[in-house]
Amino acid sequence: MADILIVDDDDELRQLMCKSLSLAGHVVSGAANGVEAARHLRAQIPDLIVTDIIMPDMDGLQLIRETKGK
Repeated sequence: MADILIVDDDDELRQLMCKSLSLAGHVVSGAANGVEAARHLRAQIPDLIVTDIIMPDMDGLQLIRETKGK
């Protein structure tokens, strides 16, 4: 079982991925954009981050760069 963070501004897609991975036995959190994900990452680092690249406020590449610095 892995702790997974799903980051996507498409609500339906994010919810679908979260539900599918939860049903597979993983602990899943979701964030609607990079800023929300970065806030989540300050509290807890997941085993895996699945992120969209093009999002408002902070894109997925910037989120990855910030996460690598931790």
